[in-house]
Amino acid sequence: MADADCKAKLEQHKSQREARKAECAKNPTQCKAERQKHREALKARCEADAGCKAKMEKRRAAREERCAKDPSACEPPRQPWDGTGTAPSAPR
Repeated sequence: MADADCKAKLEQHKSQREARKAECAKNPTQCKAERQKHREALKARCEADAGCKAKMEKRRAAREERCAKDPSACEPPRQPWDGTGTAPSAPR
């Protein structure tokens, strides 16, 4: 019984995710703005919570230490189309 409930919830979540993905494909700028707003809300909530803030500071310090040792580890990830001469939006 519990397994069936779990599967139903999983399916519902999957369908919601796919609906959201389709919605974002139609209007990517709105989705991007919503994501940014969500990130800022999470950051503000974390700033208000001392435990979360301490954890974030610890992460930031560890990242800076890692970057100081190996600067290449802190470069932004390379996009798969970099160096190919084409971009994902390039006309075919």
